[in-house]
Amino acid sequence: MQTEELPDSLERLDTLLLAIDDEEAMLLGELDGYLVGVLVSPDPISEDEWLPAIFAEVLPEALAAAGSIDEFNTLIRARHAEIAGELAEDHYQPLYEVDETDQSMIWELWTQGFERAMGLRIPAWQKLLQSQQESIAQESIFTILDMLDLAHADPKPEDKGAVELIAEAHDLIPELAGNLYRAHVVAATREPVRNTITVGRNDPCPCGSGLKYKKCHGATAA
Repeated sequence: MQTEELPDSLERLDTLLLAIDDEEAMLLGELDGYLVGVLVSPDPISEDEWLPAIFAEVLPEALAAAGSIDEFNTLIRARHAEIAGELAEDHYQPLYEVDETDQSMIWELWTQGFERAMGLRIPAWQKLLQSQQESIAQESIFTILDMLDLAHADPKPEDKGAVELIAEAHDLIPELAGNLYRAHVVAATREPVRNTITVGRNDPCPCGSGLKYKKCHGATAA
């Protein structure tokens, strides 16, 4: 979703964030990536930790001049809950700023916010990255890290992989977020699937989620 098409609550949050006169303050697209990073973390993060961390590096006087911390927190909690619902229903819609020069979506801010959330659980993410058991979750986080590396890069035309990733990044982010959500949230709340028959990747998952096996337990087993 482009930030110029926001509902009233997100429009208000965007206005408040822009009013913070501090370069450490997140923009809306960055905050969205941060909240997804919190929600899909391999190790759960409580609100008591992730919410104060949003403004931990912002000068208190700059935050106070922009608006009420209670209003900030109410709007941020609402977006957090909205993202959780979208991820659960497999239709997460990231919030992207728009580059006015060419109308392209600025996905880079989203990855920067996600990286800040990763910083709250570095050991858990390192464990996933260093795991010898390859998985869709591991592949997804490697792709997000590749995006971070390319966020301010200008790859040469012959580096087709980098060029394609930059071109596809804004469309890939919802899929990558969904992969990590299913691996770290959905899988953690379900009983293990014990099935003696072969299940195809495009078949319904035996757990009864209604998702295809490849997007459910197959995502964590792949």
